[in-house]
Amino acid sequence: MSCSTLQVELPGLTIEQLAERAGITVRNVRAHQARGLLPGPRLQGRSGRYGAEHLSRLRVIRELQQAGLNLHAIAWLLERASAGGCPLDVFDERCRCGA
Repeated sequence: MSCSTLQVELPGLTIEQLAERAGITVRNVRAHQARGLLPGPRLQGRSGRYGAEHLSRLRVIRELQQAGLNLHAIAWLLERASAGGCPLDVFDERCRCGA
């Protein structure tokens, strides 16, 4: 899956809507935020709203977990991903460097 296929326009989602679309629990969304894996929502009044970037990040996290990476390794990858880039590009870059 490429990150470009994940970019969709979404209206501001509540945490419950985000969790449902990502296929995870609200508790896990909050846990990912607490670990720094997921940025916080933008505030709209007194409630937080999540966008496509949050959903994309959760999908990348899920894919990396399914590939066998733990959350510590995922955090390491996300820290090193280029700003605005896809965290999966870290793997592509290593492949090109080793070629």
